[in-house]
Amino acid sequence: MAQRVGEILSEARSHSGISLSEISTHTHIRQAFLTAIEEGDYEALPSIGHTKGFVISYAQYLGLDSDELAAGIAEEMRPEQIKGRGTFDRAQHTDRASTDTHEIPWKVIWPLLAVIIVTGALVWALSTFVFGDPSTPKAPLKTITTESTEETPTAEGSTDDGELEGAAEEALRNALTGTSAEGE
Repeated sequence: MAQRVGEILSEARSHSGISLSEISTHTHIRQAFLTAIEEGDYEALPSIGHTKGFVISYAQYLGLDSDELAAGIAEEMRPEQIKGRGTFDRAQHTDRASTDTHEIPWKVIWPLLAVIIVTGALVWALSTFVFGDPSTPKAPLKTITTESTEETPTAEGSTDDGELEGAAEEALRNALTGTSAEGE
């Protein structure tokens, strides 16, 4: 391909009488990218893949062979043919020296550590207040008994607890068997 892809697209567009803004509207490609393709300003374009897609859409809109032009733009955009592309200087893209790569961000760690310690202390204090101190043994529950000075009358007028229990057992037995105390 003797002629650049951008020149081919520019001539075809001019011959058709179509403006760059019209192509931009129909292909949804920024006008700045279309201008960069036509002028061969490959440093102003995104990746080769994106640019090939732009060229395919542009060529199809103009009715040109999109596959041939896409292959041509990929060839033109090879890194060795574009000034500044294809070289990567690591020192130029690093902010720190290589010895600082494992530095611990103490400005973040200390406040987080303080928050964790304070939260733990608050939880411990609250649980001690609500549930009591777990290190102190609990006293066994005391059973409170009251002694009644009053005598409890029974059905027969007796105050003896033994007689009362006997009467209750007899009433229960009679209720279960269906007999009555008076019927005996």
